[in-house]
Amino acid sequence: MPFQDSQDAQERQPSKRSFVQHSIDRPGMIVTIGKHLKITENFRCLVHSISCAGAVINISPKVELPKTFFLVLHGSTEEIGATEFRRDGETAWIRFNMFLDADYLRSLVRGQAMPERPAD
Repeated sequence: MPFQDSQDAQERQPSKRSFVQHSIDRPGMIVTIGKHLKITENFRCLVHSISCAGAVINISPKVELPKTFFLVLHGSTEEIGATEFRRDGETAWIRFNMFLDADYLRSLVRGQAMPERPAD
């Protein structure tokens, strides 16, 4: 049954990335890192939208972000490495240093905690 084999192969493929910006309006924290990987400062922000590649955040225009930093969303313990690439007043567009996992992105969009992964 070739059709069934083709269907099984599709189910085994990893989830595709979503470059679509999903509106989440969730509080977050920008964590800056100094020498010897020590946290230097935390800044509150509001994450308006997110995709697997980046996010649009609202942050005080007085805050100057370093070249790289971490974004932590409320309700998650994951630190997402990021870089600011555009800013207009309180709105900043950031890119993630690595694409977010599709399952993790779905959990953020739904407002749920990341599901636990089985131990190997």
